Amino acid sequence: MILPKYTMENKKIKIGLIKRQLPFKVRKFAEYDITEIVNTLDTMEPEWWFNDDSRQRGKVHTNTHALDIFWNIECLKDGKKGKKNKRNYDFLNFKKILKDLKPIYESEFGKGTFHRVLIARLKPNASVNPHSDTGAPLMKGRRTHIPLVTSEKIAFKVGKDQESFYLKAGSIYELNNAKKHAVDNPTDEYRTHLIIDWLEEKGFWLENE
Repeated sequence: MILPKYTMENKKIKIGLIKRQLPFKVRKFAEYDITEIVNTLDTMEPEWWFNDDSRQRGKVHTNTHALDIFWNIECLKDGKKGKKNKRNYDFLNFKKILKDLKPIYESEFGKGTFHRVLIARLKPNASVNPHSDTGAPLMKGRRTHIPLVTSEKIAFKVGKDQESFYLKAGSIYELNNAKKHAVDNPTDEYRTHLIIDWLEEKGFWLENE
């Protein structure tokens, strides 16, 4: 993939603008066996979905619920690794999940860390409003989605034209989160994704292309 250069000449340009110029909207790069995590979610106490409503306070994610793994609202501002939720991490066996995923991510992106991790659930017959992620902490990572529970009827829309994509369960996708994106769930079932931000050890990835 040919990327715009992040050089001394254009460092004053906002990171989001540079990332938005990349040619991809969403792209699949691997697959992962989600059977264990989906089965474990089915045995979880339903009220756990409602323990943290910080993502639902804005207009964008009003119709969603979240399970924090490595996530807290402050990490979106200070750029630090998301706070570990030990209960969710242990119950869902994320030690094994991240161990399994690490070589996949390192093969694709190079060495780095799982900087932010959460599971997001969109209500039936609901939407995530069109929005673009902003701020250096969200732009510097590689935003990825692993659909856990979904349907071909659910549309993941990305770009100015809101091109519609079907993200298949068990596939791993990178999303260009600097581009406008949205989700429509017209079904009577929840749509659930594992969302991971991978931060490369070498620093801001466009700087090193």
